[in-house]
Amino acid sequence: MVSGSEVKPSDIVREAKLAGCKSISYTYTEPTIFFEYAYDIVILARKEGLYNNFVTNGYMTIEAIEAIKPYLDSANVDLKGFSEEFYQKFCQAHLEPVLESIRTMKKLGYGLRLQHSLYRGRMIRKKILEGSQNLSQASVKKSHGTYPGSTLIINTGCFSDSCRNPEQC
Repeated sequence: MVSGSEVKPSDIVREAKLAGCKSISYTYTEPTIFFEYAYDIVILARKEGLYNNFVTNGYMTIEAIEAIKPYLDSANVDLKGFSEEFYQKFCQAHLEPVLESIRTMKKLGYGLRLQHSLYRGRMIRKKILEGSQNLSQASVKKSHGTYPGSTLIINTGCFSDSCRNPEQC
């Protein structure tokens, strides 16, 4: 049994306002896992003048993207890789649904931030950088100001479960 306490959507919005926040990010756990709860919060947050942002793996239905758009300003999509092989091997998922989500978000006018980690020893950097550049040019507007601008973030890191020293990866 997991213990915890109920937090109503109105409580989240009230606490954000009391803390002086300008936005709420739905993160840590994939926000589509608790979509109905997040949906209730974004509606209330919008009424209170707060921005809303999903931090997501991008693996969501087009219906969900369209349904929440009136209230969701931006999405930070963590693009895990640029090949179907990578997605199948390391994510047990498929790349195309994520790309379709990104394209749909762009079409609908979301502020997009694509984040991609370069995993040493698992991917060819040149191919990833080329893929990032092509996706950035084709799918994401260049940032020309502040929130909710669209940017491409590239992080480097280690993808090895056995790695204890990232400098050695």
